[in-house]
Amino acid sequence: MRTFAAPEPRRLPIAPLLGVLGILAVAFAIAWLSPSYGLAVTLGALLAAAILRWPLLGLCLLIPSVPFQSLRSFNLGPFPASSTELLVGVTLVAWLLQVIMARRRRFAPMPLLPPLLLFLTGITLSFLAIVSAPPDQSSLVWGFKELVKWVELVVVYVLACNLLTTRRQLRLAAILIVASTAVEAQIGLAQFVLKIGPPSFLIHHLFMRAYGTFAQPNPFAGYLNMGVLLAIALAVVYARQRGGRWLILAAAMILIAIVCSLSRSAWLALAVAAVLLLDRGGSRSRMLVGFGVAAAVIVVWLFAIHLVPGSVSTQVIAAFDIYDVDVLHPTPATFSAAQRLAFWIAGENMFTSHWLLGIGMGNFGIVYPHYAVPGWNVGLDHAHDYYLNQAVETGIVGLGTYLVFLFSAFRLLWRPLATMRDPLLHAIVAGALGMLITLSVHNLLDDLYVHGTVVQIALLLAMAGVAIRLDRSRSPSVDDVEVGSGLGDRQPA
Repeated sequence: MRTFAAPEPRRLPIAPLLGVLGILAVAFAIAWLSPSYGLAVTLGALLAAAILRWPLLGLCLLIPSVPFQSLRSFNLGPFPASSTELLVGVTLVAWLLQVIMARRRRFAPMPLLPPLLLFLTGITLSFLAIVSAPPDQSSLVWGFKELVKWVELVVVYVLACNLLTTRRQLRLAAILIVASTAVEAQIGLAQFVLKIGPPSFLIHHLFMRAYGTFAQPNPFAGYLNMGVLLAIALAVVYARQRGGRWLILAAAMILIAIVCSLSRSAWLALAVAAVLLLDRGGSRSRMLVGFGVAAAVIVVWLFAIHLVPGSVSTQVIAAFDIYDVDVLHPTPATFSAAQRLAFWIAGENMFTSHWLLGIGMGNFGIVYPHYAVPGWNVGLDHAHDYYLNQAVETGIVGLGTYLVFLFSAFRLLWRPLATMRDPLLHAIVAGALGMLITLSVHNLLDDLYVHGTVVQIALLLAMAGVAIRLDRSRSPSVDDVEVGSGLGDRQPA
């Protein structure tokens, strides 16, 4: 009996269409715009055409766009936008066209997509609070701005899971993350050494806090924390190979820049991440953790029995702002701690009054004046504690779904880290887990979901998921074989 194979589906021809669109864009730019704008439109059209042909290019360009998006931004009506949002949109369109052309019906596994969609549902319910609130205590525009940020995270996560399918592509993305973080660190180091920055960042007329392109030291240090542990892990893997010294230099530079930010929240987050990652590194790493814990216990005990000199203990306590904090009458030494405490008191009162669905996404700054502690009626967009801020804006529903997402991400990365065989894939998962730990700890004292960092968070989480599958499915020696994603066709590199 003769059998007939089903004909392969024909791919839609898109190259001629891209060529026509590019020619039209260039013609419009030359005919109607000034030379500078015409050049910008021409280059933009060529870049968009390249991304439509190779969606992975757009995903890779997203990595350096995160720290440098503030250099060029614009408004789409009431909504601010930057190169990051444009790249996300073009890359999404390119990938969707690729899916349609290949007529694919299955996508790569995306283990964090269900908790992310649950989280989106939970925070979207807070719009009911915005609609029902008085006009002077609500803003749909600010709510949509916050929602777009989380939709962007989900979109980038889906794109990364489906476009980063080989070991080689993961390595490229990891190196781009380290390189972008190192360049941002260099900017911060230059600010610290040359004392470039606002007077409020100058400490004791000696040290200028590094802030990079993030305008504030804390989010700058938080961004560096998201890449430094990946840099260290890759430096360990490639220490004896060509290019390893550059990874070591990049990791050292990023660490020094974190120190120069003088962000105590970032220092604490990095220390916690280092301890937890060492605990997953085997018996030798656990021995180091044990020595560190023992040393910390001894130091605390020396403080408790007053064997530490009074001058030293006073300086340490003052440095962390935990001595004699008065919210109503702060001193220069306690101002930072008093400010956060005032914001937390106002946030707690807001949550008590709107505990179920909150006051609405992005509306903390609008409602804050009605709950502000006397003397702290300053403009404020968040509570300097992301968990409290989430509870205030989206209630226990939004906070609960966020914690579900966070727990799911930790569960995805924690156990496989101890059993992975491929050093590179192990380093990527370690870097992603380190990012998640520093993010979770730092968010206790700030809000790091700013300046496009959601893109890097989504990328690292997707890369870790692909690395885990690749380590389980393929030999460590295979460098450019796809993960078993069920897509059928090779993704373009």
